[in-house]
Amino acid sequence: MVDGVGGYLNVTFLPVVGVTAHAAGCGPVEFGGMPIPNSATVTFPTSATPYSLAASTCSAYAFQGWTSTGGIALNSTSANPVLATLTGNATVTAVYATVGGGPEISVFSADPNPLVLGGETNLTLIATGGSGSLNYSIEGLPPGCSAGGSFPFACRPPRVGAFPLVGTVRDATGAYAESSLTLTVEPAVNAVTVAGFLVTPGSITIGETLTLMTNASGGFGTLAYLYTGLPGGCVTRDTATWSCVPSSVGTYEVGVTVSDSMGHYGRASAQVHVENASSSAGSASLPGATVYVAGAAIGLTVLVAAALLLRRRNRNRDGGG
Repeated sequence: MVDGVGGYLNVTFLPVVGVTAHAAGCGPVEFGGMPIPNSATVTFPTSATPYSLAASTCSAYAFQGWTSTGGIALNSTSANPVLATLTGNATVTAVYATVGGGPEISVFSADPNPLVLGGETNLTLIATGGSGSLNYSIEGLPPGCSAGGSFPFACRPPRVGAFPLVGTVRDATGAYAESSLTLTVEPAVNAVTVAGFLVTPGSITIGETLTLMTNASGGFGTLAYLYTGLPGGCVTRDTATWSCVPSSVGTYEVGVTVSDSMGHYGRASAQVHVENASSSAGSASLPGATVYVAGAAIGLTVLVAAALLLRRRNRNRDGGG
């Protein structure tokens, strides 16, 4: 906290490698790319690879250097940022001296962070103090993401990578505060996969029951199901297996889109032919499906149960055409 003459910023590393930050200087401490606001606790694994450690800067307080005790080693006690090797419980202090007035950043965060490619994160930058109105900006945003002058705002990064961001707040006199974080976008290794989509029977008469079965896996969170191109009498349901009774004739390209909580999806489609009961059943080819996984098409032949073939043969034997 700042006492009016000088100040200090404590970051405590607990035995379970939890990081508690007491950040009452210019703003949050950034440890390993993650901003830690005042009195918050964040856990980190011990690692032979050093973490980055950075103090926020501002017009109100001048950064003086670092002191540390316990299981943490810094590669410099005067630079900002520095590298910190964490081996256990420790305390590191960022020392400030009071030099004047100006804004102070209380929150600079991305939630979630890290996130998977295709997902969305919300960026927040909050400051207090300063003279007159405050101007907010963030440098280093991924392509397609723009603060637009209001916070929080949503950002959907278009590619994998680590994006160092710097949040800056300036008041009417030009006094400033800056804080940093690293936005990490990871590959979507757990894509939604539609392994099979069966609409059976592939040829049906009005009044009979049509069954739809989707075999999907992967993704994040609960999967959601959306069916399109359905015949009359059938309304989409958010479930993998369900049935309905068609009420209109025609040939329909029925599709299913399966999506997860991050917006990733897989798709499949299959044809169904609906006719009046008095119409000839005729011959029909087996329905097929095309599966799309994360935007890439993969051909998939959907085999209809042997019972369907037997049913058609019985129709022909009985004079059904």
